[in-house]
Amino acid sequence: MAADLPYRAAPPPIFTQPAFAWTGFYAGVNAGDALGRDSIANKSTDLASTFSALNANKVRLNSNNFAGCGQIGYNYQLTPGNGVVLGIEADADYVGLDRKRRTQHTSNPTTPNEAGMSFIDADRYVGESSTDALFIVRGRAGYAFDRFLVYGTGGLVFPDVRTRSTYTSTETTYQDGKVIDVDSSTKKHFRLSGIQTGYAAGGGIEYALPQLESAGHVVSIRVEYLHYDLGQRTTKVDDTLRSKVHNECNLIHAGLNYKFSDL
Repeated sequence: MAADLPYRAAPPPIFTQPAFAWTGFYAGVNAGDALGRDSIANKSTDLASTFSALNANKVRLNSNNFAGCGQIGYNYQLTPGNGVVLGIEADADYVGLDRKRRTQHTSNPTTPNEAGMSFIDADRYVGESSTDALFIVRGRAGYAFDRFLVYGTGGLVFPDVRTRSTYTSTETTYQDGKVIDVDSSTKKHFRLSGIQTGYAAGGGIEYALPQLESAGHVVSIRVEYLHYDLGQRTTKVDDTLRSKVHNECNLIHAGLNYKFSDL
């Protein structure tokens, strides 16, 4: 009787796609925009009115430029699929920020004296700040929704910053309307340059593309915002003039990463 029962084939095997994991080393590139927000605040005991006339009590040196960089890093996901992702990343960025501001104030010429001589005083101020490259070492912490990763990041930034400030007072002497002497003996200046240290913080969203994973490749795209700040540095120009320099920048960029392995 059993031989007359209908044949029932075994159900087909069920294949499930393994949960995606962000764990592994990666390297990539990104590009975007750098928005510099540098400033120089000047405080003088005997040139307060002069710096006010020059609008140089606080000189803002805003700038923006293309920013491009490469990065390497490592992620570790606590649980595949949905879960917490921790990582560390190192970036090398070119930002090319450069801004110079010049101001000048000329006093009214004096009335020619009996010898036909008159004088004009001209005060000039130049403030400049430039940053070519910066390096960032930072941690990352976020939460993965399978292939989507939302994260925050923070760490140390090491930009190569150059900040200059120059004040010059020039007295020009005229006789019968002709220049007979130019005296630029009054000059105050400072220069800060080299690798500085500050903090960087921000966040981003990253997505791992599924199209290339079947070929053994994992490529992800991301959008990220970073802010770095070097704080205030005070420099004493001389006994009558002190200046405070503040360098900060906002970075907005899109990136592409290649994940090497799940190790």
